[in-house]
Amino acid sequence: MANQLVARLKALPRGQKLLLAAVLGVLFYTLMGFLVLPPIVRAVAVSQLRQVLHREVRIETVRLNPYALSATVRNMAVFEPDGEKRLVAFRELYVNLQSISLFRWAPVIKEFRLDGLYGSLVLHKDHSWNFSDLLPASPEEAAPAPAKDEKPPEPFRFSFNNIQLTRSEIQFQDDIRGKTHHITDIDIAVPFLSNLPSRINIFVDPHLYAVINGTPFTLQGEVKPFADSRETDLNIDLRGIDLAAYMPYVPPDAGVRIQSGRLDVKLSLTYEAFKDGNHAFRTAGLIALQDLALTDGSEHPLLKLDQLRLDIGILEPLEGIVRIQQILLQGPTFTITRLPSERVVRTSEALPLREVFRSIHLPPPMVNVAQFTLEEARLQIRDLKSVPAAGRPDDGSQDHTMIAIPDFSVQQTDIDVDRQVVQVGAVTGREGAFELRRLGDGTLNLDVFLPPRTEAEASPAPAGEPWQVGVRQ
Repeated sequence: MANQLVARLKALPRGQKLLLAAVLGVLFYTLMGFLVLPPIVRAVAVSQLRQVLHREVRIETVRLNPYALSATVRNMAVFEPDGEKRLVAFRELYVNLQSISLFRWAPVIKEFRLDGLYGSLVLHKDHSWNFSDLLPASPEEAAPAPAKDEKPPEPFRFSFNNIQLTRSEIQFQDDIRGKTHHITDIDIAVPFLSNLPSRINIFVDPHLYAVINGTPFTLQGEVKPFADSRETDLNIDLRGIDLAAYMPYVPPDAGVRIQSGRLDVKLSLTYEAFKDGNHAFRTAGLIALQDLALTDGSEHPLLKLDQLRLDIGILEPLEGIVRIQQILLQGPTFTITRLPSERVVRTSEALPLREVFRSIHLPPPMVNVAQFTLEEARLQIRDLKSVPAAGRPDDGSQDHTMIAIPDFSVQQTDIDVDRQVVQVGAVTGREGAFELRRLGDGTLNLDVFLPPRTEAEASPAPAGEPWQVGVRQ
């Protein structure tokens, strides 16, 4: 029977033989791609990942489409060593490869989509992570430098399209500080990312949305990462960031504690890196603070502020250009506390401001402030140094408002940090109040601004070049 079938096949015309071979090849390709390979790939992937990660790994299904050159992995999870909690998981991974990859010898991905990513990061009290066992024991040795006459290797060429991360979540548990942070509703889209020559002038339009500890975060813009200028344009929108929630990450010896405060940021940023090595960076937009309360390390009040609004017209730090449209301070209350064992104000040996910029390799800027407005400002004195009279409780009667400014504004101020020159435009304001008071120990409240009287308290700082201030009107 088999011999007869072979004889009949040999007797077929050449064209029919080719057609039959093509049909059988397509059938074999179809069966292998759709039915045979997926369970094999799933079994091999699970086995290899378990050996490499030393963790339980589960994959529900793997699907391959040999005609679309696509692969879909559903419900994959990598568990913690206890086998119960998930370390990393996702609902679906979809990758679609273009056939042009075979001709370009470079991966060209038509679509990459990861849905429902979940990650759990835990920082233990011994400063180890829940994935520390996956990290290499020691950094790998650096690769030897190529010989002088050896040509540098060609850069890795690639083209990734329609990169998407949707409906994802990351949980960070910090056992050292007793905090847990949640990043939810993560949605990232990068339509195109490539360094292939044919795609070098196509813009990437990134989009990122996430809710970080209940605060929405949005970033949109355009990126041209592989063109000559490597131009990047980004728009950042942050609203209602609770600053006090991040105080556990500020060093204890910082000297300042944020008790409350909400931050809004809405900025546009542009960065360019040119082939000649030059860079350009500029930004503009709005930064606002509301309900800010600062204290020192001993919980003594330093500043309370209803609102700070900074409207940036243009900021180019690499060129030393700063143009501010408006600075608005509403309801600031500054508090100076006289402590029993020390003065409040000391002489300083800090670098001049222009030298600070030079120390970080930035030019001292030219600053223009179109309008500065101060509303309902106060300077308060808290006296913890004066001893109350005998039989009289420390009822805070020595605490008082030394300076009150209901309304004050300055138009068109120019600051030349390099020359240390300030030119002030029109100044307007309403009547304020200033109280000169003798405190309980016999000193005036102005004493808080005076330098120490004796060398034992502090040595005087060397006199620097004075700033020059002029008022146009």
